[in-house]
Amino acid sequence: QVDTAWVLSIDADYVFPGGAESLIRKAIADLSIDAFEMPFDYAVYGTTVRGSILPPRTVLYRRDKAEYRDDGHGHRVNIEGGVGALDCRIVHDDRKPLRRWLESQLRYAEAEATKIWQCPSGQLTLQDRIRRAIVLAPLMVFCLVYILRGGFLSGRRGLFYAIQRTFAELLLSLTLLDKRLQRLFDNETR
Repeated sequence: QVDTAWVLSIDADYVFPGGAESLIRKAIADLSIDAFEMPFDYAVYGTTVRGSILPPRTVLYRRDKAEYRDDGHGHRVNIEGGVGALDCRIVHDDRKPLRRWLESQLRYAEAEATKIWQCPSGQLTLQDRIRRAIVLAPLMVFCLVYILRGGFLSGRRGLFYAIQRTFAELLLSLTLLDKRLQRLFDNETR
């Protein structure tokens, strides 16, 4: 349905910094690059926190050079050509009520667990191989977000974000363990 040469792919809860429009206009004038990615910060109740583990995302790209593919609970865009970086950060300002966030995490955990479960180990990213080990990922995420990346410097909001990310990993671990136990049970009852 898109008929423009360039696509800006964003979610409703992304906030762009001032000056982003001129950076985008300048970027699309560069004929040597087919896509641009931007790094993320995460906001809790409107305030950016330290410790974000959101990876950069390709958000601006030439329509004819892009192809989407499913990847767990989300999607990724594959670019045929060069990918550059825009020199500004998107703020992911997710203000879902906690109940809705929890419901979303249940769906995301199931989709991610299915991807990790079905994918051969050699094709998994390091992150997903760690997740497949079940116990390691939640502990590592809390340490990474809250301690190593300085989430503790953001006070209660930083703790909220660290617990949120840890809970999401715990839920994924529980879903993966459930799949393992279900398979074991199925094999025992045959």
